[in-house]
Amino acid sequence: MIGGIAELIPHALAIAISPMPVLGVILMLLSSRGKGSSIGFSVGWVTGVAFITAGASALSSLVILPSLSAAESHPLLAAVPIVLGAGFVALGIVQLVRGSRVAPDAELPGWLSRVDRLSPARASLVGFAYAAFRPKNFVISVAAGLVIGQRGHDLAEVTIMVVVFSVVASLTIVAPVVIFAFGGDRVKGAVRSARGWLLRHIRTIGSVAILFVGAALIVIGLVKL
Repeated sequence: MIGGIAELIPHALAIAISPMPVLGVILMLLSSRGKGSSIGFSVGWVTGVAFITAGASALSSLVILPSLSAAESHPLLAAVPIVLGAGFVALGIVQLVRGSRVAPDAELPGWLSRVDRLSPARASLVGFAYAAFRPKNFVISVAAGLVIGQRGHDLAEVTIMVVVFSVVASLTIVAPVVIFAFGGDRVKGAVRSARGWLLRHIRTIGSVAILFVGAALIVIGLVKL
């Protein structure tokens, strides 16, 4: 199980270093409904990651891996992350090149411009949908589920690995909420500074994050060869 958890960490970090949802949480914290909406978003995010990961794990352990074993096609388990990783690297490079041509005051996605009006319930739904069904997160969570399905030998091990993966993948979302809750007014200045920095560099951070995802997936696939 330890080896499985170690293999999951790069996947989880690839989800964690997503600047857009982090900016969303920070904007929620600075809004009038900051506490409730940010907690709702965080809960939805963790649940979304766990939902896709657990589903992929169950599918792989019950259907995919047995069929691969029967067909002696285990190299496919290495080929999938390599191909996906190469795609992410290409996408990251394209975004880095285009990023230099994007105006710094370009509009952010619509949901970010409305986070200050989200109720806790709606924020949780947004967090769940963003974590579970955003293409990058979905692909990585499915890949993590395949790892768990391959490594987990019983329900307890699978549960532990899903929980560890979901927690690590959610650190950058949950941490600002926890810090803000305990720091109160003393950390508002730091949160505002983080907001400004993210707004200035969010496209570059996003591109680097995608490159990290691609490199991590390629390495994982090569190790499996």
